[in-house]
Amino acid sequence: MAVLLFCGVDKVGKSTLFQAVLKKTNRHICVDRFTPCQFVYGNHHKKDHPPIEYLREVEQALEDYAGIVYVEAYLDDIVKRFKKHDEKDIEIEDIEKVMREYRNYINNTDTLPVLYINTSISTIERCMEDIVLFGDWIDSGEESKYAEIGPGRILFKSY
Repeated sequence: MAVLLFCGVDKVGKSTLFQAVLKKTNRHICVDRFTPCQFVYGNHHKKDHPPIEYLREVEQALEDYAGIVYVEAYLDDIVKRFKKHDEKDIEIEDIEKVMREYRNYINNTDTLPVLYINTSISTIERCMEDIVLFGDWIDSGEESKYAEIGPGRILFKSY
């Protein structure tokens, strides 16, 4: 049973996808917010958080059965969602900076496979299918640098 670790900037659709995957399947364990969130939001809010070395050790301990589901959206869409929901956790002018911090963290992840999801260009149903297939791929134990989820669909990286 794969452990799917959801992360990304607020209002990109993490919780919506998380809940949809939980309703669709019981084959995978889903965790809403994990090590990348602790690091990025800890830095952004200047709060204490575990050192990055510790967070990477936690990821390494999960490497045989977990993967990161990195959810993002286009900046304009995130700003609209922030305004619609009167989001106050981060300032609108800081969204792009937080997105960069997430990408930097994710791009330097070298133990867990990462599925990249963009909710601005995919439906919830399509994202959900990709996430379930990603979990199935993790369960398969297949070791490849890249695995294509479907024709013209998103790729995920593995080490």
